Amino acid sequence: MVRSPDLKTLPNDLVGKVFIDAYTINYSTSALMSVLNQQTFQGLQSNELRPSISALPAEYLDAIEDELMVVERVDTHFIPYISQRMPVGPLWALAHKNTEWESYFASIDGLSVNSTESVAEFKALASSMQFQNEVINRIGYERLILIEQKELRSLLVQALALIEEEIK
Repeated sequence: MVRSPDLKTLPNDLVGKVFIDAYTINYSTSALMSVLNQQTFQGLQSNELRPSISALPAEYLDAIEDELMVVERVDTHFIPYISQRMPVGPLWALAHKNTEWESYFASIDGLSVNSTESVAEFKALASSMQFQNEVINRIGYERLILIEQKELRSLLVQALALIEEEIK
């Protein structure tokens, strides 16, 4: 897309998605542990259920640690990298679209997200090996998070199935 002669504006929405969008870490094991520690529930546990349930807190922790690493990488590497090469205001405005911050960014003069400035410079940047490597690295981090979330989801589904079976 960036090599297309038809590119007339900076693709801020795509660049913002790659370099600025981060994650919301919202994992908590407190509700799970509260249920697991209840005497009634402990009496229902089978030999198969105990190891499955016991693995959940570690899997939660693993997912949280990886997401924190990616958030830190976004903050300390990807955002500084792209903000030194492109106007960062429109990127922030797009990253905060449909959030409570949208009106704040909309009120700032000169943050047009449809800027036609520097399209040639952006095409040169996007064609560079470093830019392409940064995109690949960012995609790699995204995949890591998705793998962690999938593993956690799988453990939760397994544990819930065992709990339902035990309750029956």
